[in-house]
Amino acid sequence: MTLHLVAVKFSQSQEICASRAEEQLRNEIYVLTQVLPEKHERIVEVLGFHSTSSIKWLTTRFISGGDVETFASMHPDCLTTAFICHIAVQMVEALAFLVSGATNDNGMIVRDDWPCTVHGDIHLGNMLLRPATDGTGGFSNFPDVVLADFGCAKQDQLTGSKLADSKDEYLPGAVFDSWRLAAELVMLCENSLAHDEAGGVFPITEKLSGVQYSGPARVNRQGLLAVHRAVISMAKEKRQGCLVPLPSEVAASIAFNDVSDGDLEMMFCRPENSARMPKRRKRL
Repeated sequence: MTLHLVAVKFSQSQEICASRAEEQLRNEIYVLTQVLPEKHERIVEVLGFHSTSSIKWLTTRFISGGDVETFASMHPDCLTTAFICHIAVQMVEALAFLVSGATNDNGMIVRDDWPCTVHGDIHLGNMLLRPATDGTGGFSNFPDVVLADFGCAKQDQLTGSKLADSKDEYLPGAVFDSWRLAAELVMLCENSLAHDEAGGVFPITEKLSGVQYSGPARVNRQGLLAVHRAVISMAKEKRQGCLVPLPSEVAASIAFNDVSDGDLEMMFCRPENSARMPKRRKRL
């Protein structure tokens, strides 16, 4: 029998600000288990949930590398052009999946029956790092980047709405997700201490953020996915062309998951951290 860690979010009605936390948790469970019809390697994976009583909980795989915001503060010298482009590739893949159902397996095309989904809270703290595998598009010794925290997510209710002078859909939420991702990537560039200029990322962020200024013909799902595909292609080319692998000790720290009970007590068993408390789970 093998034990492994899972992350648990839960809410109780007695907690301060419980109504908002409970609403967001209920929404996250709904979006991840009911709205999205498939799993994706760039989206946090749900293992179990309960949402029909006063105590609601959601379990996901414990992701050992922490979030990009913390990683950037601890390792600003690792924020190379290649690594920031890697984050761009994988997070744009996540957004393309949410908006269009596009995946590498289906040739990155729009699925007409797909529920256009908006994350609504794109920031570095919601991008988690985990060790890459061959099955998840690993590159060099870079970790996978996984989009988490869907408490503000929603299905874009304006999908299919028509502009007065156009036959195109209007997707303000989906466009804003892309704009926010571009802004977060720019922030990483500004915080970089890497020896190779992280400013090489700026053409990619300009392409990604420019979608909201490109006129109505660019904000339907076909147009937005075209931008996503172009950004992924640009970022992959730049990532390959200026590759600087992570230092071996940094890459190893992302994969670290041998956590003792004492470590869990110290790191997670404080009341303010209850929503992120990992549990040991038996593998069936």
